[in-house]
Amino acid sequence: MTQKISIIFSFFNEENCINDAVEHVSNALSGIQDLDYELIFINDSSTDDSLKLLSNKSINNKKIKVINMSRRFGHMPCVLAGLKYCEGDAAIHMDIDLQDPPEIIAKMIRKWREQNCDVVYSQREKFKNSFINNILTFFGYKILKKFNYINLEENAGDFRLISKRVIKEIIELNETSNFRFLVDFVGFKREKVLYQRQPREHGESKFGFKSVIFNFLEGALLPFSDTLIRFSFIVGFVGIAIIILLIPIMIYQIIQNQDFLSFSNLLLFGVFFLVGIQAFILSIISVYIGLIYKQTTNRPKYIVESKIGFDE
Repeated sequence: MTQKISIIFSFFNEENCINDAVEHVSNALSGIQDLDYELIFINDSSTDDSLKLLSNKSINNKKIKVINMSRRFGHMPCVLAGLKYCEGDAAIHMDIDLQDPPEIIAKMIRKWREQNCDVVYSQREKFKNSFINNILTFFGYKILKKFNYINLEENAGDFRLISKRVIKEIIELNETSNFRFLVDFVGFKREKVLYQRQPREHGESKFGFKSVIFNFLEGALLPFSDTLIRFSFIVGFVGIAIIILLIPIMIYQIIQNQDFLSFSNLLLFGVFFLVGIQAFILSIISVYIGLIYKQTTNRPKYIVESKIGFDE
C-alpha cells in the first residue's frame, strides 16, 4: 500500500536555500518504495524572491505546495498551518537550510513503518557550535528536564516525523508553543534516530540571541511548568525573612549607639531589596499573564493569504 509523507518547511527570506531543499529532499524521498510525498513550503511573508521562485517551480513540479501568510506570524504558527493543510499519513518538519540532512528521512520512515510508532524524533550526536550556544544549550536542557512535566530528550530538535493522529492532536491543541514540546506533550509511542547536524550552507539564521531567549521562556519553559510561579513565592518569602532578621540587629545597634549600620541605611536597603523582589516576581507573573491573554483572546494563530498547489 502506498503511503504519503508531507515534508513541511517554514521559512522567511530563504531564496538561496529553496533549490537545494527541493532537490535533496526529492532525491531522498524518490528512492523509498511505496511512498508518495508532498513538499509544503510555508512562506512567512518573505520580502525576497522566495515566493516567485517557488511559484515557478510548482508549475512543473506538482509535489510543491506553498502557503503564504498574510503577514509575519512566526515559526510555530507557520508549522501549524502546514500541519492543518498537509495530506500525508505522516508529516516531517525540517529546516529549509538542510542542517537536518534529508538522508535521515529514510531512517525515520523505516522506523515509522516497521515499529508502528507515532513519533520518530532525531537526536543530534555531534554539532559544532559556538561556546556561548553550547553553554546556553547545556543549561537550557538541564532547566527544562528539571522543571517541565513532560519527558524531554537532550539534543532533539524540531526535525521529527509525526503520524496523522499526532497531527490531529496538535492541531486541536491550537497552541504556538515550541513544536518539539507539543509533540512530546501529546505522547504516543516514539522512537529515535541519531544523526549529525550539518552547518548551514546558505544565508544566516533568523534566530538571534533575543529570539532564542524569548522562545525558550514563552515556547518551552512556561507553557509546560509552573515552577517559576512557585519559585517567585520562595524568593519573596526569603526576602521578607531577611528584612525581619535585620530588624533586631537594627534595634540592637540603636540601643548600643553604634553607627556601623544606621537606621537609614537599613531602611534604604530594605526598601530597595523588597522593591527588587517585587519587580522580579511581577515580571514572572506578567509573562504568564501574557501567555494566558494570548490564549484567551482566541484570535487565529495565523491567517493564510493564498495557497499554491492545493486542491480547492
